Amino acid sequence: MLFAPTGAALAQTSDALQVHGSVTGALERGSEITIRTTASHPDGWQSLSRLGIELDLHGVVLEDLGYDIGGQTLRAGGGTVLAGTGNTARGQFFRVGGLGLRVTTAGTDLTLSFRAALIEEIPPDARFRFIAEDDDGEEASSALKAAVEEDGGGLGLTTVILAVIGALLAGGFIGGQLTASRKPKSSVYSSLAGRIERERTATEGRT
Repeated sequence: MLFAPTGAALAQTSDALQVHGSVTGALERGSEITIRTTASHPDGWQSLSRLGIELDLHGVVLEDLGYDIGGQTLRAGGGTVLAGTGNTARGQFFRVGGLGLRVTTAGTDLTLSFRAALIEEIPPDARFRFIAEDDDGEEASSALKAAVEEDGGGLGLTTVILAVIGALLAGGFIGGQLTASRKPKSSVYSSLAGRIERERTATEGRT
């Protein structure tokens, strides 16, 4: 299915930062999408330190891609790629390469765009969250729902839960800044499954 937002995600800004982004492409396993995000800082783009793109499902971070502006590197999973090189890095859902990284700057704005190959299909109800951080540690973020259509051949709850578990085992809950040594318990899996099921039931009841 083609995901083509009618407009960029609206930014939730701090006093210093603004950020928005877009995602285009077919959100299916084996396909390739283009992720683009722009951050603005009133003191100039040089005051920006990091851009992040998270794939979020009901408050659980399934994937966390991070671009270090000073180092010109993009992180995915446990690896990093340098812009302009042939290196690749693989996360739970995305595989990215250095050759596809594009960065442009102008005045207060910095725009990052790159291609990402989908290793797994995007779960229903997932969101892309765009994050900008400056040198003082201030952050701004915006969110964009992943437009995935579920049909007879779509992803069921079991697949979604497995995706969440996979992300946890790969170092999930990244957005919560938990340490790598903290291991998920089996009770966490059942709690997530119950929460996802309750929220989905509530959502369907409102439609």
